[in-house]
Amino acid sequence: YNFDIDYYSVLVDDDCEGEYRLDIQYDEDDVFGYGSIINEILSDLKMMDLSERSYSIGIEGEWGMGKTSFFYLFKNKLEENKDDSIIVTFNPRSSTKMDDIQNDFFNKFAEALEPYYYGISRDMSRYLAILQLPEDNFMMRLLRLLPSLTTSRGKETINNIISSINKRIYVFVDDFDRLTAKEILEVMKVIDRNG
Repeated sequence: YNFDIDYYSVLVDDDCEGEYRLDIQYDEDDVFGYGSIINEILSDLKMMDLSERSYSIGIEGEWGMGKTSFFYLFKNKLEENKDDSIIVTFNPRSSTKMDDIQNDFFNKFAEALEPYYYGISRDMSRYLAILQLPEDNFMMRLLRLLPSLTTSRGKETINNIISSINKRIYVFVDDFDRLTAKEILEVMKVIDRNG
């Protein structure tokens, strides 16, 4: 999807220095006209077969172009039909340090799925422990001898759990554009390895 969006901004207070905006969260405040775009994307997503693969959608634009408003409107539209979906919101900027990004993501993901599958936090923790071992580590070579403890087996376990829940899972990564280059790479690793 590629949409050109005009710049809109709302002044918060005349006494404020500079220009500040309020993020739009509800349809009735949608001065950008994002509603029809969001409905089109959601319609396409609902028709996709997600049993074998996942999809990533990025929202890009300069500061003040309404990315966060799009994000909130999209998320709120999904909340309206929450019966058939699970929404995970992750903000990597809330991680205290770069090395915690993967842990924080998996904790957030497990927290969102826990009401639908008791014990997923334990399975996620095991999978994360395997992911964090360097490939040339002695322990990783030892784990390869035990098929139940490999990265691919851990990923398969998580995928089976997700399939058994029988809901679409939407993961929102907020403030991606405010991360450092190293933090972006860390988030991309999470998406690439597990998306």
